[in-house]
Amino acid sequence: MKITECVSTIVTVPFSKRYRWRVADSGGITAVIVELRADNGLVGIGESPCDFPPAEAFKALIDASASAIAGEDPFDHERIYKKLLGHHGLYYDRVFAGLALSGLDLAIWDLMGKAVGQPLYKLIGGGFYALVPFVCIVPAEEPEAMAESARKAVSEGCRTLYLKYCDDEDDLIARLEAIRGAVGPRARIRVDFNQALSPGFAVKFISKELERFDLEAVEQPCGEEDLDGMRHIRESISIPVIADESAKTFYHAFNAIRAQAADIIQVDHYTSDGIWGARKVSGMAEAAGLPVVFHSLGELGLNYMKTVHLGAATPNATLDHQTLYDYNSDDVILGGLLKFDRWRMSPPSKPGLGVDLDKNKIEQYAALYRAHGGLYVTQSSSLAGSGSSIPLISARTSRSWTGDGVQSSVRPNASSAPVPEK
Repeated sequence: MKITECVSTIVTVPFSKRYRWRVADSGGITAVIVELRADNGLVGIGESPCDFPPAEAFKALIDASASAIAGEDPFDHERIYKKLLGHHGLYYDRVFAGLALSGLDLAIWDLMGKAVGQPLYKLIGGGFYALVPFVCIVPAEEPEAMAESARKAVSEGCRTLYLKYCDDEDDLIARLEAIRGAVGPRARIRVDFNQALSPGFAVKFISKELERFDLEAVEQPCGEEDLDGMRHIRESISIPVIADESAKTFYHAFNAIRAQAADIIQVDHYTSDGIWGARKVSGMAEAAGLPVVFHSLGELGLNYMKTVHLGAATPNATLDHQTLYDYNSDDVILGGLLKFDRWRMSPPSKPGLGVDLDKNKIEQYAALYRAHGGLYVTQSSSLAGSGSSIPLISARTSRSWTGDGVQSSVRPNASSAPVPEK
């Protein structure tokens, strides 16, 4: 089997509710859908998330890489991916290259699964977990509204609630008080700081104000490069620390593990060199005695199923994984939106990813992108700089991520893309 053709299409799918967090106020997902055709008639499909504008840059890297994989056997995956990184990813930012190439990577794995008639998880270690659990990322609203969202999710079977810190510690405390009061002591709660604090202030704030909420974990409290700071925080508080941005790539994850900077490694299966890279990062964490969780950037059905397959096949994936899938208003796969089973999902038994593209939906949401521009998970936030009394890391505050510098790279009418009410 040889790869003969690569087709890429940019789509934008609105959310059914706003996703608000420290650096963004997003109304949907923009992604590049990849179709790899082989000489035996099989088609592998993949999805590259466009985390930031312009989506055309992601598509350009995918299209430029097509010639490098033409004529290749998908089963020579390790060599192909190194070739892609060397020829077309080496001089790009590693995160950008990983995001863009991840759709190609996923399509190659889908081709392999279809060629041997096996689901993806069978190709990467086999089934370890029959059900893969996910968190509920509680929308950033007034405390009472967040408490009601949390109560609903827990009543549906969700085990882990996930909150974003939005540069206002009093607001975070009020939200935690409301949520913990609504769901009781058994529900797990995580708080993601997205690198907001310096290590000393993180220790003071978390130990003094947050330990009473019996949090499952805090995520990335200080800057991604500050591994000494991450280790200091981890050793100074009683709540486990998750490394996210500090473990963004294959090499970052190695350094974070070696520095003992985290109790949990959040694996980004886009920027960590795709599926095989994510398995390698998980293996490094397992050797260090650490659990892993898989990261979400906002997924359509292809990438969501990628997470399910990885979660099912990874022994130390013992905690609930991130997802924004419940924010989606629609999907580009046949059958429409996938359904949670008490906030869990079983890996499909069909070959490859186990889902197929809906050509009509692809055209519908490609037309939406052409007409209105993209919707990005890092789109400008109305929550920026909302009132912190804790000194933030100036290079990490939302003020430095938003404003004209980001907006100028978004199509002028991008914000006019319709976002259905839930």
